[in-house]
Amino acid sequence: MVVLEGLKHGLSFIVSNVGGVSTYVKSDINGIFVDVSIKDSIVKAFNYLSNSPEVLEKFKKESRCIASSVDAKIMASEYRRVLRG
Repeated sequence: MVVLEGLKHGLSFIVSNVGGVSTYVKSDINGIFVDVSIKDSIVKAFNYLSNSPEVLEKFKKESRCIASSVDAKIMASEYRRVLRG
C-alpha cells in the first residue's frame, strides 16, 4: 500500500524485492532494488540517487505514469485486502 501511495505522489523507490513490490516498482525505471543481505546496498542506492538528479527526476516521472495506469478500483481492493489482514 505504501508503494501505491508513493506512486501517486511521484516518489522514487529504494526497495527489496518482496511481496508484490515488483508489480509497481520497476528496476531502473522508477526505483532501485537492493539486496538487504548486502550490508551497504541501501547506502549505495541512496548515494546514487542523491548524486544523480536526472535519474531521480526520471524515476519520479515514471512513478506518476505508473500510478495513472493503476485503476482506482484496484487501489480500493488492495486497501480492503490489507485492512482485513
